[in-house]
Amino acid sequence: MDSQSRRHRTVDRKRTDQLGQSSRSIAQANEDRLRLRRQRYAEEQAERRATSSSQHVASGSQRGIRRKVIEMVDKLKSLSGGSVEEMGWGETAELGELVLN
Repeated sequence: MDSQSRRHRTVDRKRTDQLGQSSRSIAQANEDRLRLRRQRYAEEQAERRATSSSQHVASGSQRGIRRKVIEMVDKLKSLSGGSVEEMGWGETAELGELVLN
């Protein structure tokens, strides 16, 4: 009986070691997954920031272009004796395209 109980203890110890190793490998896999998720999130945030800042710059430059177009239209209309208010949006857009091109 003594040798049999020793054998059972050895088997139990091996099982415990295997369970401990598998739980450690599961914990390691979870940590790896979490690290990858955090890295992906950080990359997405950096991309969003870059995209939003470039859009902000583009909208700022568009505002500057619009302002210049309106100034050009004012100059053209003052030379021709009219005013910008009398001009339609289509004509303004055409003039703007001419100025930009």
